[in-house]
Amino acid sequence: MNGIGSKMWRWPIVVGVVLYHSASAQVLSLEEALGIAERENPTIEIARQRIAQASSQLNEAKAAHSPVLDLGFDAAATNNALGAFGYILRQRDYESGLDFNDPGSRSNANVYLEARYRLYGGGERSAFVTRSRAKQGATEYDYEATKSDLRFMVTTTYREVQKAEAFVEILDTSIASLRDAHDLARARLEEGVILESDALALEVELAELREQRLATANGYELRRLALAKLLGVKTLKGTLDPLTQARIDDLANVEGFDVATLPEYQAAQNRFDASKARVDQVSADRGPKIDAFARTDYDSEFSADAIEDSWAVGLKASLNLWDGKAKKERVSAAEAESIATQARLRSVDLELNYRYNKAILDLKAAKDRLEVARKTVLLAEKRADLARSRYEEGNYLPADLNDSEQALLSAKARENIAIADCLIGVANVDRAMGKN
Repeated sequence: MNGIGSKMWRWPIVVGVVLYHSASAQVLSLEEALGIAERENPTIEIARQRIAQASSQLNEAKAAHSPVLDLGFDAAATNNALGAFGYILRQRDYESGLDFNDPGSRSNANVYLEARYRLYGGGERSAFVTRSRAKQGATEYDYEATKSDLRFMVTTTYREVQKAEAFVEILDTSIASLRDAHDLARARLEEGVILESDALALEVELAELREQRLATANGYELRRLALAKLLGVKTLKGTLDPLTQARIDDLANVEGFDVATLPEYQAAQNRFDASKARVDQVSADRGPKIDAFARTDYDSEFSADAIEDSWAVGLKASLNLWDGKAKKERVSAAEAESIATQARLRSVDLELNYRYNKAILDLKAAKDRLEVARKTVLLAEKRADLARSRYEEGNYLPADLNDSEQALLSAKARENIAIADCLIGVANVDRAMGKN
C-alpha cells in the first residue's frame, strides 16, 4: 500500500462497523438515547437513592427536637429482702410488723409511660439539623452532576458510533470504486495493455480494504455494547441517526460562565457547610445539658387484682468535667476535616474552571480541523474524479488511481472525525457550563 494508504491502518478512526440497512429498522435518536439512560442507567438510581437516604437522615436529625415517649412493661419475682420490700412499697401493701430482713418472696408487674425532652443542649441539635440539611443538598447536586456526566458520556459514545457508521460507508464506497477499477484492470491485462503487477496491485489493495472493513466489525460492536451499557440495557436495538453537523455552525453561547452555579461546585460547597456544622455539633457536645422528664407507673402483684399507680416529674442537668480530652480531640478532628473540605472546594473550583477553558479550546480546534478537512475533501474529490476519468481512458496506471482513492478516503475520514469531534465538543461545552 502506498504512503497515504499505509497511514490509514494507524488511524483511530478504524473503530469498526456492521451496518444493518432495513426500511423497518428502528432509529434511535440522541435525545431518545439520553432519555433511556436517565430512566434505566443504575448509576442514576444509585444517586437518586442517596438523596432518599440523606432525606431520611435529615428527618432523623429534626426528630431530635421532639420529645421522646416510651411505653414499657416488666414483670419479676424475688425473695431478695431489698427487692421484695421495694415491690411491697410500690404496691402500697406495707403492713406493720413486717420483718424487713425476711419479707418473703414477692412478685411485681409494672407498666410505665415515660416522656423525656431536652431543654438545652448547647445548639447540638440545631447543628445536627444544619449538617444533615447540607448533606442532603450535596446529594441532590451530586445527582444533577451524575446526570450531566452521564448525558455527556452517552453523547460522546453515540457520536463515536455515528463516526464509525459514517466511516464504513466511506469504506464501502472505496471498495466499490476499487472493485470497478480492478475489473477494468483485469480486462486490460487480458488485452495486454497493462502489466500483471499493476492488476495484482489493485487486487491486493482491494483485499486489504475488505480485510480492514471486516476487522472493524469487532470495534463497532464494542462501541454499541458500550452505548447499551450507558443506556442501562443489555443490547442496543435499531440504528442511530446519521452523523450530521446540526449544531456545529450554531455554536452554543459560551458567555456567562459561573462556576458557582455548577452542580459539582454546589455539592462541594454543601459538603463544606456540612463540615462546619459538624464542628459546631461536636463543640456543643462539650457544654451542659438539661433534660426534663415525666413518668407514670402502674404496679401490681401477680396474684392481686389491685393496681397501684405513681408518677414522677423532674429536671436533669449534666456537665462533663473530664473525659481525658476525648471530646476536645473530636473537635480538633472535625476542624481538620472542615479545613480539608474547604481545600477540596477550592480544588473543585480550579478543576471546573480548567474543564470549561479546555472545552472551549477543544471545540475551537475541532472547528478549525473541520474547516481544513472540508477543503481537503473538495480537492481530493476533484483529484479522484480526474484519476478515474484518465484511468478509464487508459492514461493512468492502477497505482496512481489507488493513490487518489486513498487520498479521498483519508480526507473523508478526517472530515467525519472533525464533525463528530465538533458535536462532542459542543456537548462538552454545554456540560462545562452546566447546561443539559
